[in-house]
Amino acid sequence: HGEVFTRRWVVELILDLVGYTSDRDLAVMVAVEPSCGAGAFLGPMVERLVQSCESHGRSITEAANAIRAFDLLGDNAALATKTAATQLVEAGVADSTAWELAEGWVTAGDFLLTDHVEQSVDFVLGNPPYIRLENLPADRNAAYRRACTTMRGRSDIFVGFIEMGLRLLRPNGALGFIVADRWMRN
Repeated sequence: HGEVFTRRWVVELILDLVGYTSDRDLAVMVAVEPSCGAGAFLGPMVERLVQSCESHGRSITEAANAIRAFDLLGDNAALATKTAATQLVEAGVADSTAWELAEGWVTAGDFLLTDHVEQSVDFVLGNPPYIRLENLPADRNAAYRRACTTMRGRSDIFVGFIEMGLRLLRPNGALGFIVADRWMRN
């Protein structure tokens, strides 16, 4: 499934570089993690969101729409949900509230084929999968090519994640991805 696991220090660096920091009022912003896996980005994002709510005098429930995380695999989405809920509980959030928030933040689904509201988010963050487009089943290959016009010829699906992520950003939004340098040739 093109999974490449991310070290914590790399996640922290990317979050810092794009400005997803607890000194900002993250509860009123929206961050998307389009391929969350077990939660390598999501865990630190939740930690920073909790810190931001505390420093801005907000209840964590005010951040119910602050994160949108997707994973194609249901098992990964379940692990990511557990990661987010655990982070919240460790921060002192009631168990039922933590699970309600986490379940609202994480979706098992295909980010590239989901209808999104364009220019609706402040951050797109993560480590998209690395899969050659031509290695996918023909129907999925065609669907991705229709959804993401930058995936022409030989391509990797992370190119579509970049395109879709950029479409979703509000003016002055930031995209922070870990990707191979192949995109510079596409």
